[in-house]
Amino acid sequence: MLQAVEKGLLTKEDVSNSLKPLFYTRMRLGDFDPPEINPYSTIDKSVVLSAAHLELAVQAASMSFVLLKNVNRYLPIRKRFQHLAVSQLLLLNSLYLLDRCCSSAVIR
Repeated sequence: MLQAVEKGLLTKEDVSNSLKPLFYTRMRLGDFDPPEINPYSTIDKSVVLSAAHLELAVQAASMSFVLLKNVNRYLPIRKRFQHLAVSQLLLLNSLYLLDRCCSSAVIR
């Protein structure tokens, strides 16, 4: 990212605008608060990893998608493809978030 800013491909404002929602969410989740005043720090992983929560997460993931327009051919997609579908469940990111927001249960 630093190289993109140095080359003028990104501005500092672009980076800042991209990071604002991330840090807003982390602040709302109490990520920067001491555990004793963060209400989410007492939620056990077994609650978040319950069947109902996991089913809802799969449902939300299956209903979410992003459409990309390849303006100026920035995306490395070959011309022979007329349509391209990309699907990714962000399991590792989800596990990281679970580890950050929940207290004592171990993910198995």
